[in-house]
Amino acid sequence: MNNKRKKILSVIKRIRDSFHESVATYTCGRCYHFAKIIQEIFGGELYQDENKGHVYVKIDGHFYDIPGRIVTGKQIGRAHV
Repeated sequence: MNNKRKKILSVIKRIRDSFHESVATYTCGRCYHFAKIIQEIFGGELYQDENKGHVYVKIDGHFYDIPGRIVTGKQIGRAHV
């Protein structure tokens, strides 16, 4: 894992650990705001899951949200938000 990905995951962990309901907050209605925070720090593009409407940030080919790096075969659309 390269240093940038380590830093991204470290920041995500700090946000996730910052308050008890962070995962629920950033997966049930505030995912866009979380993705914007990570995008502001590290760049990347916002993507929205075509089925669920969940927003992720894509950085250097990897998708991230509050749990961390997303490695999945599900379709994440290119709908920039």
